[in-house]
Amino acid sequence: MVHLDTSTVVAHLRGNQFAAGRLAAALPEVAVSTIVLAELIFGVRVSARPDENLARLREFVELVDLVVFDSACADAYGSIRAAQRRSGRPVGEADAPIAATALSHRATLVTHNLRHFEGIDGLTIEDWLV
Repeated sequence: MVHLDTSTVVAHLRGNQFAAGRLAAALPEVAVSTIVLAELIFGVRVSARPDENLARLREFVELVDLVVFDSACADAYGSIRAAQRRSGRPVGEADAPIAATALSHRATLVTHNLRHFEGIDGLTIEDWLV
């Protein structure tokens, strides 16, 4: 199972062929977290063409599994934030719950922002845009 980060979904929605090809090959083992969905909806709402972009986002969401941030994710989130604080390398507010969701579901996180997630113990990351 793979979980897509916001950067990968945005690349796909913008027509990136690398992302589209890898997504097609990985279906149906692809998911996005509700945290990623929230970031995407925000982006749509502030875009120049919100109605068009919302329609495209809804089509995309129909293709993938939607993973809810639950209590297991919350536990992983707390562990990630605490470990990163101790190491002096804090993770971003949105990145930590995205990583926690992937970790708690034993999924690979697919992101173009590798440096945002490096150093999180146990998290496997890939970049489909290279």
